[in-house]
Amino acid sequence: MKRITFITTGIIINLILLGVPLLFTGWHIFFAYIGSLLYILVTALVNSQYDRCPPTYWFFPYKKIYHSDLGELYCEAGKPSKNEIDKVYIYEQRWLSINKIAEVNYDVDIEYLKKLIKTQLDHVYSLRMKDEKSSFKKWDGYLDTQSKRDDKLTKIGI
Repeated sequence: MKRITFITTGIIINLILLGVPLLFTGWHIFFAYIGSLLYILVTALVNSQYDRCPPTYWFFPYKKIYHSDLGELYCEAGKPSKNEIDKVYIYEQRWLSINKIAEVNYDVDIEYLKKLIKTQLDHVYSLRMKDEKSSFKKWDGYLDTQSKRDDKLTKIGI
């Protein structure tokens, strides 16, 4: 469902960006298209710094993979430059973006790549579980039992 929402939003945004300039006449059309293109480029630059893909780039092809704990994820093979190892980037689908959660270096063997991706995703999952189980998140914010009792009494109205 997140993927459908993401792609639908991307298509709508792109149609709006391409359709709005048609409302203008003369040179205003040119400036409206330039503004639309600048918007697309700026969102690409800003989101690339945060390892995110905005809905305006919904058309990038991703290979779907499945992890038992994290669910459906998407991956793409990076294009290496000279003297670099091939990389696979793993993304998690959100409602309005695709976020990069891992990157894996690999050689030619696909079985080895599967094992690397599995270990990397297990590591990401364990980090998330560690964050959820942290004692700080469970803390109710009271420094001592006296302040906790006082707050409960004021909530009751006593």
